[in-house]
Amino acid sequence: MAFPMIFLWSALAPLLASVFLVPSGTGPATQPLTTAGARGTLVQLSQGRVHYDLDLAEPGDDGAAPPLAVFVHGFSLDMTVWDKTAPVVRQQGWSTICLDLYGRGYSDAPGSHQTAELFVGQLAELLLVVAPHSHMVLIGESMGGAIVAKFAQTYPQLVTGAVLVAPAGLPVPLPVAAQLAKLPVIGELAVASNILERELLKHVDRSFANHEDPAAQAGMRHARERLQANQANHPGLVPSLLSTMRHFPMSGLTETYDALGRGAVDPAGHRVKVPLLVVWGDRDVVVPWANHKELLRRVPHAEFVALEGAGHADHHTSSNAKFEAAVLAFLNKMANKK
Repeated sequence: MAFPMIFLWSALAPLLASVFLVPSGTGPATQPLTTAGARGTLVQLSQGRVHYDLDLAEPGDDGAAPPLAVFVHGFSLDMTVWDKTAPVVRQQGWSTICLDLYGRGYSDAPGSHQTAELFVGQLAELLLVVAPHSHMVLIGESMGGAIVAKFAQTYPQLVTGAVLVAPAGLPVPLPVAAQLAKLPVIGELAVASNILERELLKHVDRSFANHEDPAAQAGMRHARERLQANQANHPGLVPSLLSTMRHFPMSGLTETYDALGRGAVDPAGHRVKVPLLVVWGDRDVVVPWANHKELLRRVPHAEFVALEGAGHADHHTSSNAKFEAAVLAFLNKMANKK
């Protein structure tokens, strides 16, 4: 449903300043970060440097810019989770961009609370600076799916479609460790004693359904290695994760999904809904499989694909082929919506 109006991006600049910048006195990045291993590009945004990887496709025969697929990772890892899927999408003639969210990978850790508004602002500002396309599809998993949903609610005119992979934002029971980490002092003690780091490794293992599957084992090894490498390289990672646990609405975006279900009114006065594809593994225990029913109740126009036998992260491993097929089929439909 994207409108072919690039000038909309220029209108975003004052909105970004007034809505998404942190309050006075909570300045940008405070944690030093080694970026020697960054494979992409670093750009200075209002809240610090952001690491992204932009792969532009060739313009079409009519000279038009190709559509853009925007990949948003989840809570604890970085853009490398999309290393299998993004190149496949690029081969289909789409430009692709992956980014490290603030405090992850090679992006700076701002000194502000890590809220949904912070991440939506990061995404909006990055796209405004480096990829001002008017025809884009956003793809997000877990917390990244919640960020994509919030972005689509905030800027529906800029979103042709969105893929939500087991998205956060609906009510879900919090593990005891997560509940304790949200408490003042207790969370800091968990960080200082490395309890939080150990819980994160357990979280990685819980993200894969079949631990006997060689593909899942490889996925767990990769996720553990990335998490440990990021911890060693990024002094702001664990404080950022703690801030996210405290301030990101992991169970509090029901209004966002309701708004997507209602749709937005376009300049002509028509109510238009952002096309959505929802993908979920039926053995997901991180963002529970049962939540897909609640999401589809709130957003009934969404397409839905179930990944049989898959956990929270198996769409990157054993269920990758079915996941990619579903994403490519959806992108193929969105390619013609200009």
